[in-house]
Amino acid sequence: FTYGDVMRYFLLTAFLFSMMMGCKPEQEFLTPAQIAAEKKEVKTVVVQFTKALNEKNYSALLGNLASEISFFGTDSAEIINTFPQFKKAMDDQWSSFEKVKYGEMQDVLILMDDKATFASIKFGMPVDLLKEGKLSHLYIRVERTLIKENKRWVIRAGIVGIVNSDSSPQIEDALTSEPVDE
Repeated sequence: FTYGDVMRYFLLTAFLFSMMMGCKPEQEFLTPAQIAAEKKEVKTVVVQFTKALNEKNYSALLGNLASEISFFGTDSAEIINTFPQFKKAMDDQWSSFEKVKYGEMQDVLILMDDKATFASIKFGMPVDLLKEGKLSHLYIRVERTLIKENKRWVIRAGIVGIVNSDSSPQIEDALTSEPVDE
């Protein structure tokens, strides 16, 4: 091969490579209607997950989870990063209470990227807990992060916090009190 042959071969290869890359279809952004449909699917997954919690149906819970998970519970010690930890947390919850009833989602906010590959859903929810014959009514705030796996929305991570209804007057008092001189 001569120097000219090598250069022609190199230029032809570079040209063909650039043509193939230039012809590669880019993933398009979704329309507002498509995003709305994806958000509906995200909400459906979370509703199914909540239904499985109410029914104590571990298999149905797993069907809505990603291949990797991370959950943060209502206290600092409750950090779940594996399926055995998740199973233990569910077993502990289900054995600690005679009944746990999650209500309807309220104040739902769903954030999603333009290509519908990543979503975050935030909402409030009433929860009734029955333990030793005593019924407690709580309100929780929940965040779930969902991703697409095999073209299907699944829950990848989440966090739950119990809303303290007594905190509002304390916050209001703190905001309206006189400043403290130091």
